[in-house]
Amino acid sequence: MSASLPERLDPWRAAQAARVFTGTIELARLPRLAEAVLGLAPLVQGGAEVCYRLAFERDPRGRVRVFGEVEAVLRLPCQRCLGEVAVAVSAPLRLALVRSEQQAEQLDETLDPVLVEDDEPVQPLDWIEDELLLAIPAVPRHAPGECEAPVSVDASPAESEPLLETTPERDNPFAILASLKSRGRDDED
Repeated sequence: MSASLPERLDPWRAAQAARVFTGTIELARLPRLAEAVLGLAPLVQGGAEVCYRLAFERDPRGRVRVFGEVEAVLRLPCQRCLGEVAVAVSAPLRLALVRSEQQAEQLDETLDPVLVEDDEPVQPLDWIEDELLLAIPAVPRHAPGECEAPVSVDASPAESEPLLETTPERDNPFAILASLKSRGRDDED
């Protein structure tokens, strides 16, 4: 059975009932992710959405696990041309809810531990946001040849003014050291 995702939920009960949450949420509900993308206001008006699926379950040992996936198309600054590039990101969720660091150390490497107090509800939107932030490429960019044309300068290098001003030649302040060094060699002979 699929249900809409609440802001806060009891993960132990959700796992006991084998709850599955699927749907979409607006990007504006994920403030840290919204800061990473371009043009938040148009995205909010245009209804940019994040798709999610979270399934709560208990493993044979009784541990609560959450499996799922989150997907979104994010507008990021291209690192080649500084224009806007739409990047499709998708991230799997493989979480195990633990009550202590000792339990976290006993998990296999395919699961990410989430420390949860006994009576504390969790905020699954935070998990969705964290996974999408981690899925953003380190260097978002257009495919080769798709970048926006960079601003070009029409002046040829010969016609343009030098970028750096040249300074008149000065005496090398270390020249006297070189003369002292050579003088010392002459005295040894």
